[in-house]
Amino acid sequence: MTIFSKSLQQRLSTAEPFMLNIFIVAAVFSTYFCAYGFRKPFTAGSFDLNFTLPLIKVTLSYKILLVVVQTLGYATAKFAGIKLIAEAKKDNLSLVRSIVALLTIAGLSWVLWAITPPPYNLVFIFINGFPLGLIWGLVLSFIEGRKYTELFGTGLSASFIFAAAFSQQIGQAVLNQGISEYWMPLYVSGIYFVPMLIVAWLLGHTPPPNTEDVLLRKERQPMDSTQRKSFMRAYGGGIFFLIIVYMLLNAFRETRSGFAKEIWASIGYQGDLSVFSQSEIIVSILILILLSLLVFVRKNSQAFYITLIGVGVGSALVGLSSFLYAQGAINGFVWMILLGLGTYMGYIPLGSFLFDRLLAATNSVGTVGFLIYMLDAFAYIASISVMLYKNFSFAQVNWLQFMQKFGYLLAIVNVIMLVFAGWIFKQKIDKANPKR
Repeated sequence: MTIFSKSLQQRLSTAEPFMLNIFIVAAVFSTYFCAYGFRKPFTAGSFDLNFTLPLIKVTLSYKILLVVVQTLGYATAKFAGIKLIAEAKKDNLSLVRSIVALLTIAGLSWVLWAITPPPYNLVFIFINGFPLGLIWGLVLSFIEGRKYTELFGTGLSASFIFAAAFSQQIGQAVLNQGISEYWMPLYVSGIYFVPMLIVAWLLGHTPPPNTEDVLLRKERQPMDSTQRKSFMRAYGGGIFFLIIVYMLLNAFRETRSGFAKEIWASIGYQGDLSVFSQSEIIVSILILILLSLLVFVRKNSQAFYITLIGVGVGSALVGLSSFLYAQGAINGFVWMILLGLGTYMGYIPLGSFLFDRLLAATNSVGTVGFLIYMLDAFAYIASISVMLYKNFSFAQVNWLQFMQKFGYLLAIVNVIMLVFAGWIFKQKIDKANPKR
């Protein structure tokens, strides 16, 4: 017995490439867009509470605690996902059932969070973060190892650029209706629930990679622990430097998204979260255009190097735009757009399709899931560290100054790390493809 439509499956399996690509982009975008409705709405709240942590006697903002604990749940899922996602069967029905079950758990966790007084309800926002942390790898399983993986990966990633802002705006609208900050996330999750069921069902109709996909990008299969260890022994040196790059990019992205309300207020947009949605629409369109161009680079090693350069350019843009804003050369709205553009130029390739090209360029049979989850695991730990560091060491510095200084650090460190990574990977790829 199957829950899928045989008629739709047949149409998609024989569809023209252009129409099939549109379907896949729309399906992955919509599915992950809905996932954010279960994750980010709470950040629209203010939560004007502070709690002193026992033993160390340090006072933390309750909102920072919420973001940190949810991110900790996310990070825990990423460590678990190194094994779970790498070994997951490439079966559409199992993948869709897992997506729906995990999002349902995430939504129901908001009930227990709302009825439990703070700070004891922090355990339930951890429970919310854990299942959500596994969704990315499950959705990614539908699109890796294809001729147009860059297009699909960019479409998938564009969803969370816009979805984070949109879900916060929905949360703000619910608050404006008089709903409590504590019940608002459940209301928003309810709004997203039925659309999530529909788009997940549609995603399940995605045809497997065809013969051309396998020829161009190699076969994708689950990887056991022995295979994962073997791959890391061969390429771990370069991956180490990419982990550092990704840690900074994710920490910057999470800070920009999780504290959007405070950051926009610091540049003169007090209480207007619609401006965040407007900026993210622009960023999404620019990113989708720029990164999708990589599908035209057929040679996998060449595409891999071009992507690394793009990550470096994006990182540099974060630092340069911060300098230009500090000098008064651009306004706050443009600065926030450039911050988003630069961040996602690096974050999206590393989190979706860069390793797809690496596997193909090195003639490796496997899955990108464990590599991406390895980066994600450390990246979310970095996000937590930055949030706590800001609270402890920069309490007297406003969000504007903090983001500017963070932007300078990210630009300098990432460019240096990418030079080292590129040098190591070039040696490995050349060795895997000896000239004949």
